[in-house]
Amino acid sequence: MENVKKLFRCISVLTLMMVCGAFTAYAATVSGTVVDDTGEPLIGVSVTLKGNNAGVTTDIDGNYTIQVPDAKTATLTFSYVGMESQVAKSTLPSSPTAMLLRKSWL
Repeated sequence: MENVKKLFRCISVLTLMMVCGAFTAYAATVSGTVVDDTGEPLIGVSVTLKGNNAGVTTDIDGNYTIQVPDAKTATLTFSYVGMESQVAKSTLPSSPTAMLLRKSWL
């Protein structure tokens, strides 16, 4: 009976480790700041994950934080009305800290 309890504990611990590992390995956080060509932060820039519906907008200081499934292969698209869209690959552990958007002359 004691061996059955040990086996049950071992299986429970292994299952718990697998479940926790699956949740932590799924997402990474990428964050940074978006500025214009004069260095001013841009409010409301759309930051989207390429190939996915995930997206966020920058705050009043031009900052963004987005969850990505794999930080090593994540490609972010930055778009803003009147500015040229920019595409950047995530380079964790150092994510894009300042993304520069230039005015679009149509």
